[in-house]
Amino acid sequence: MKYLAYICFFLVSCDISAKLQIANRSKSTVQYRSTTELERDSNKVINIEISAFKKANLLFGFGQFWTDQRIEKYAQSSKRIDFITVKDTFTVSGQHEIGKFLKDKRKGIFNQTLKIVIK
Repeated sequence: MKYLAYICFFLVSCDISAKLQIANRSKSTVQYRSTTELERDSNKVINIEISAFKKANLLFGFGQFWTDQRIEKYAQSSKRIDFITVKDTFTVSGQHEIGKFLKDKRKGIFNQTLKIVIK
């Protein structure tokens, strides 16, 4: 009984962080570029290079889950997401397209992970 109480306390007190995970399963480096609108005239650009057969994680804070509403809020502030490889560039832009693209990528028991796989 004592151990059950510890396990319940651990599960209730742990805060799970929401994350965006990009898994590169290709043989070459992939560049992830996200452009987010901060204000009307300023943008924030995040560039991450992901080596072949590696993963990159972006953490979005604790206690957040990728619900439809949370994805829509993220898509509203995002202008575009680019995946750049040696041979090709894949771009998702616009609020509706980004939201639709990300909703299909939810993983985990609590939908805490958006997982994008590059092949």
